[in-house]
Amino acid sequence: MGATLGILLLLIGLFLLFLLGATIWDFFQAALRLGPYAEDATGEAIRNTGLVLVAFFGAPFLVWRTWVAARQADLQFEALFNDKINAAATGLSARQEVTRLVEESGTHRVLSEWQDDLVTRATAIDRLEGLAIEAIERGDFAPAQRIAKLLSVYVQELSREHPARENPADIWARLTKGADHSPALQPSDISKDYGILPDQITPKGQRAWSGSLAGLKRSDLERAVQSLGRINPRNDRARSEFNPANIVLRGCNLQGLDLSELNLQGALLTNAKLQGSNLYKTFLNATDLSGANFLGANLDSAFLNDAVLDWANFQWARMMGAQLVQAQMLMIAMQGAMLRGANLQGARVGKVDLRSTDLGRAHLEGATLKQVDLRGAFLDETLFSEKTDFQPENMGGAATRKLQPVAATELAVYSTAIFQDDSLKSNPNQVTESPFHLAWRSWAKREHPEVIIAGD
Repeated sequence: MGATLGILLLLIGLFLLFLLGATIWDFFQAALRLGPYAEDATGEAIRNTGLVLVAFFGAPFLVWRTWVAARQADLQFEALFNDKINAAATGLSARQEVTRLVEESGTHRVLSEWQDDLVTRATAIDRLEGLAIEAIERGDFAPAQRIAKLLSVYVQELSREHPARENPADIWARLTKGADHSPALQPSDISKDYGILPDQITPKGQRAWSGSLAGLKRSDLERAVQSLGRINPRNDRARSEFNPANIVLRGCNLQGLDLSELNLQGALLTNAKLQGSNLYKTFLNATDLSGANFLGANLDSAFLNDAVLDWANFQWARMMGAQLVQAQMLMIAMQGAMLRGANLQGARVGKVDLRSTDLGRAHLEGATLKQVDLRGAFLDETLFSEKTDFQPENMGGAATRKLQPVAATELAVYSTAIFQDDSLKSNPNQVTESPFHLAWRSWAKREHPEVIIAGD
């Protein structure tokens, strides 16, 4: 392509030189009244030819002046656009003075204090998002990258000021084991001294805790992450130019945020705290989510194809219909996750805690599942294929229902540890109270009392 263009420009240049030479020769003939201009007594020919020569020599200067003017206009526009970004960025640090009446020793006085101005900050974030999208639409990705980095730093700083809340179950585990060179505490002492009740570490309590995080979030932090998810282009080519690695949210506190239907594909989210967040239909394809915490999060219909999920936490998360094709899932905690209808075709699943998970109608064709703990899991019409490499570590107390012949063959060796009764009905919309689930629960309490079955 480049060689062809070079030859074309060379030919055009030679043609223009030929025209210039012909015009100069014409001018010479007209000046000396030679050739076709021998009878030109008025000098009209020399005047016309001279005008052509002036045009020839003046054209480059005209083009140069036009280019300079256009360049100056571009620089002015760029400077104005940068001024708009700077003006909007100033609003990210907006604070306001708030006064309130307090009573001390029977007397009232006015107390003044400075607080973050969330309204002004929200306006600034919206303005920055608009400027980034405007720049991307005209093919100028540098301002959008700058804004993405700016909003990322904003989220990082807020996460330092307002760190993620620690899970009561983690505190309970640390105190009962006597971590940090402290003596182990009794449950009654933990409840008394730390206000953590035993119910809070149960599956129901964990879901309740993660669900409560949405009411504790910072609205400006949520707005900034939402803007980042909208700035990130959905078009593959535009996203490559933008480079989503400019969205840096490693280890950030994103607990309880509504991030549904956003595009966080390619963002840097390792070790991010996303407990209780809403990621419904969120795009996270080919994203490194190593060490991220999604406990109790909603990832229904989320896109996680080719994602790296090593060491992540998906305990008690909703992942119904999630796309996990070719995902890498090593050393993951997924206890109690709802994976009904999820697509794990070709996924690499190793050393994963899948206790009490619902894998009903999940696609495991071509997936590799090695050293996975499936105690109490529910495999209801789960889809296997001859290429599925299924080598679970433990299936005690699990249940299967209406499996394909190829899946039944894979699970035959575990038949004594599994509850199976295809004659009983299972209602996907009310799994825990279906005839199948009631019979399974009764069986599990008798045969595997230590196991929590899926849905409980």
